[in-house]
Amino acid sequence: QKLRQPSAQACRREERCLQGQKAPMAPAIRSLLVLAIALTAILNLLGTALVPSIQSMPDLVRQACGEKANKDTCVSYLEQIKNCSTKYCQSNKIAGRTAYLNCLRNAMREPGLNLVVGGKSLGKTKMMQALVDEFTEAPVLFVKMRTPGVRNVAQRLEQAAVELQPAMLRKAVLVGLSSDFQKDAVDIASSALQTLVDGAASTMVKPMANTFLSILRSGLNLTSGETVKRFVDQAFEDNMVPVFIIDEANMALPNGGGTVAEDMMAFLIQVTKEEQKASVILLSSDYGYPYRLEVVGLNLQDAVKVIIAPEVEKEPMIEVLTKDWKMSVDLAEACYEHFGGNLFLCKEAVGRLSTMFSMDEADDFEPYDMLDNFDLPGLVLDAATGKHMKNIAKQGWSPIEPDNSSDADAAKEIAKKNFGTAIGRKATTFNLPSKKLMFSDEGVRQVAIPTSLHLKHCIERMVQVLCKK
Repeated sequence: QKLRQPSAQACRREERCLQGQKAPMAPAIRSLLVLAIALTAILNLLGTALVPSIQSMPDLVRQACGEKANKDTCVSYLEQIKNCSTKYCQSNKIAGRTAYLNCLRNAMREPGLNLVVGGKSLGKTKMMQALVDEFTEAPVLFVKMRTPGVRNVAQRLEQAAVELQPAMLRKAVLVGLSSDFQKDAVDIASSALQTLVDGAASTMVKPMANTFLSILRSGLNLTSGETVKRFVDQAFEDNMVPVFIIDEANMALPNGGGTVAEDMMAFLIQVTKEEQKASVILLSSDYGYPYRLEVVGLNLQDAVKVIIAPEVEKEPMIEVLTKDWKMSVDLAEACYEHFGGNLFLCKEAVGRLSTMFSMDEADDFEPYDMLDNFDLPGLVLDAATGKHMKNIAKQGWSPIEPDNSSDADAAKEIAKKNFGTAIGRKATTFNLPSKKLMFSDEGVRQVAIPTSLHLKHCIERMVQVLCKK
């Protein structure tokens, strides 16, 4: 009778079948289904890049201070980091970026016109100065346009210090100047160089010094512009490639061009692309600067080698923050996740955190408010520029459609606001997605990239916020 009596479980199963329901899944099947749902959710999220979710920086500061963490100990800890960061930034130390430095060394050795574009406070001038200091292969004319005074690049070149770096002596030599004080400086430098020539042990030093002496002895009698031309010709005769470096070149060739800008650009193209006599390196913190060069007749696709100056890579960045700045490893990791390899921005963040701790407002610290980014919402909301911003947020770059002028104009607008820049296949880049990946579409000749890791995160955040509304 028991065998004939259906069990309660069998009755329930029969009842569900009659109602068109399925029997409950076995635990193993249920687990697999949950896993599949989770994987599906993860794959869906891959379509939208997320801003790093890490422990708050104020909490990491308290964690570093341990059990004694309070307002005063946190401020003291941050002030110690700030002092160490100031000493580091004032030193001649350079963090990482070995490949970039080697790229610049090669650019200095070969005739050609090079445009180096990178964000502000990345250390472009510091790294360039270090390379000038070590360079002993040819004469170098290094013009720093931020130095107070004349903003005309032609006059700057005439008044520039010619940096000589032989193994035995390093002197700043003034060329093409006329005041009594400057004439005395030239005479002194000339005597020093003559002494060097007479007793030089290095065969490389003699032709370099002779080149300078030749220019110095005639330079004071030359008209404006002729000294620089003589500089190139004399070095070329001595089988050397003279180097012109113009820092913050965007200040030298202003909007609208004009005769001076056009003449100077024509001269630079002449001695590089046409005559192959000199190396010219233009450095700029303005990502819209390449478009301004087109105004004065420069064909960016043909005449210029574009180099994108990188931030510090993660490993050397963490090493600087922990060893040189005395920052805890966890706080250093958070700094990199938020601010990338930008030492200046990290230093600014430490200073702001210190101030906010002293005012009992540390928990209001927002890393994405370190930059105002006034133009960012408009770029995200605009249909044309927003397309590129969403692509950058999603994958780190945005293809510029070929033969689509509005797409190219949108990328240009982003560059003018310094949130990104357009690069071609020939551009030299560092620490970015591979060219093979960015240019996987054979028809794409240019892509828009963010100007920094921090700004990429800011773009991601703004896209998330505005696109949900």
